[in-house]
Amino acid sequence: MGGWRVSNIGELPFIDTLPDSLSGDAQVQALAEAINLQLQQLPAQIGQALILPNVSKDEEAVLDALSWQLHIDAYQQSYAIDVKRALVRDAIRLHRILGTPAAIEELVGAIFGPGVTVEEWFDYGGDPYHFRLLVPDSLEGAPEQAAATLLILQAKNARSVFDGFVVLATESYTLHIGMALHGAAFGQIGG
Repeated sequence: MGGWRVSNIGELPFIDTLPDSLSGDAQVQALAEAINLQLQQLPAQIGQALILPNVSKDEEAVLDALSWQLHIDAYQQSYAIDVKRALVRDAIRLHRILGTPAAIEELVGAIFGPGVTVEEWFDYGGDPYHFRLLVPDSLEGAPEQAAATLLILQAKNARSVFDGFVVLATESYTLHIGMALHGAAFGQIGG
């Protein structure tokens, strides 16, 4: 049994792995042949068993099933397929960091785009354990902010309090500053 050099399990005849006492039996030979047919199909099927590496190729129905299996609270069937793939691909890592500012930034950023930053209470002078979200103006509308608020409430830790959004302008504006000086002299006459 020790002399095989096989790079693919489908190339090894199963009958060759059996001891001489079994390999001579006609029924065992028939069984070995049936097993051999299954083993030849195995290498092609192994690739399908690798779930997370195949997320970029999976169909939408598979992603929907994986979202349930991986318990992705933020997952919505209405999301674009790229967003669904990102949520499924990052699900295990995000579950490990839930309750942290990084989880909130990644979760909201995955759905609404990059540029999302958590600003904690000590950075803006808020009450202890409060935070707010700095977002690009693409998240300016009420429906987007309502959806993002649900995600934040799912991803934040229990003791933290969400203070709201600060919408950052992403367009550049010309700022004109004017200044005027007025001077006057006061004096007293006849004093």
